[in-house]
Amino acid sequence: MKAIYGLIVLIMLAVNLQAQITDSTAGIILGINYGGALPTEMDTADYGSGLPGGVAGLEYRFYFNEKLSLNPSVQYDFRQFKYGSTQKKDTVVDVDIQGNGNTSSVPTYYTADIEGHARMHQFDMVLPLHWQFHPRASAHTGVYGSWLFAGKDEAIVRVQIGEGSIMDDVVQTSDAFEDVNRFEFGVVLGGSYLINSQLRLSVEGIRALTPYYKAGYYASVNEGKEIRLYQTYGIIRISYFY
Repeated sequence: MKAIYGLIVLIMLAVNLQAQITDSTAGIILGINYGGALPTEMDTADYGSGLPGGVAGLEYRFYFNEKLSLNPSVQYDFRQFKYGSTQKKDTVVDVDIQGNGNTSSVPTYYTADIEGHARMHQFDMVLPLHWQFHPRASAHTGVYGSWLFAGKDEAIVRVQIGEGSIMDDVVQTSDAFEDVNRFEFGVVLGGSYLINSQLRLSVEGIRALTPYYKAGYYASVNEGKEIRLYQTYGIIRISYFY
């Protein structure tokens, strides 16, 4: 929350500096993103894959001089990704060997397959500083804050005992959305190309500095081992200035 307030203050300061700025324009943002929540360390049994999302919003362009400009923006950000894990453990189960109600404990193993799909609706405030190193090209870096206001983090867990002939598979579903951090703060780095005076193509990457899940959640589903995941996305967008 403090990061969001800080961004608001910075944007207000940028507006107050307008008297010292040579020019300012407003624009509309449309683009796509691709990425996911990347872990700090990867278990060989874990996997994940990005899925395409989208961004849309408003951008302001404040010129300090011919080379330097501030480009704050507010935007709706839809993100999604898939993830999964396969775990095998030894276990002991009671089975009816003769089919007459007499049970015996049989050592075996179980396999748990986890398939998850996260979908997030976020409100972003981005504050990048652009450096125009070419008449049509610029590089930018800055910070952003994001508020997650809706979404799902659904997972399906299938547990199979042995080869599946001893007992029926167990299937459970869960939604970890309540364990996802609502506020995110991170950095942005990218480059832009001016197609003309009104259209700009940007390619950038963002990396969260705050973890995706709340502290302790991952350890509760990973046998006590805490691993942090951080939102990491690539974005391609078009800005139309009017």
